[in-house]
Amino acid sequence: MAGRRSQPIPPRVLAIFGPTASGKTAVAEAIAERIPAELVSADSMQVYRGLPILTNQDDGARLVGIWPLDRQGTVGEFQQLAHAAIGEIAASGKTPVVVGGSGLWFQAALKCSVLTGQSSSRRASPINTNSYRSQLLRKL
Repeated sequence: MAGRRSQPIPPRVLAIFGPTASGKTAVAEAIAERIPAELVSADSMQVYRGLPILTNQDDGARLVGIWPLDRQGTVGEFQQLAHAAIGEIAASGKTPVVVGGSGLWFQAALKCSVLTGQSSSRRASPINTNSYRSQLLRKL
C-alpha cells in the first residue's frame, strides 16, 4: 500500500445532548467521575462571561465564559475552539464529553467538516446517536 497516506484517527468523543434544564451536565459529571474525562460545553450562551445564573455555567467545563458579552462570536469560531479542546483532551488520554443543548453549536463541535461561513454543497455525515447510546450504556 505504498503511496497511501493514512488518515488520522479521530478521538472517541462522548456526546450528551438534550433540552434546557434536563440534567445534561449532571450526567456528564457523573460519567467523568467513573472514567477519565473532561467536559466541553457546546452551549451558545455559556461561552459568554457574566451569565452564570442565567446559563447555569459549569466552571469545570471548557469553553464556558470565554467571550465577553459584547463579542459577536460565530459558530465557526466556536467550532475551531471546540475541535482544539477535544483534541487536547484526547491527547491527554482522557475522553472528551461534549455537553450541550444548542443544536447548531453541538453539531459544529462534533462534525469533521469545517464551517467557514461560506455555503457548501458538501454535507457531513449524520451522527448515529443509537450507536453512542448503546456504547455508553455498556460502559455504565
